[in-house]
Amino acid sequence: ANVSITNPGGKVQITGNNGHVEIYYGRPPRADISVEHKAGDLSVSLPPQSTFRLNAQTIDGNLNTTFAGLAETGDPEDNNLTLYGQVGANGPMILLHNSFGDINIQRRGF
Repeated sequence: ANVSITNPGGKVQITGNNGHVEIYYGRPPRADISVEHKAGDLSVSLPPQSTFRLNAQTIDGNLNTTFAGLAETGDPEDNNLTLYGQVGANGPMILLHNSFGDINIQRRGF
């Protein structure tokens, strides 16, 4: 089943499979985000002034972001990629794990 969350006011914790997960923030997140997902794409849209720590891992999928300053490790040949790092100062932890789907972390707006 697809899951779509807009402007969560607190901590986000999702465990699921089959379908797409979309989390949209109109304001920078203040609480941690944790998603464990299988068999579907995972998208997080954040405003440009957001600050956060990120650890995103996908197995058999792609990692895409429009935020600068994040490092990517892993080997596409092994189908195991990790995107991690700090954007801005402090901020909540964003922990994303996805199998058999892409992870998209988008900087929304200007």
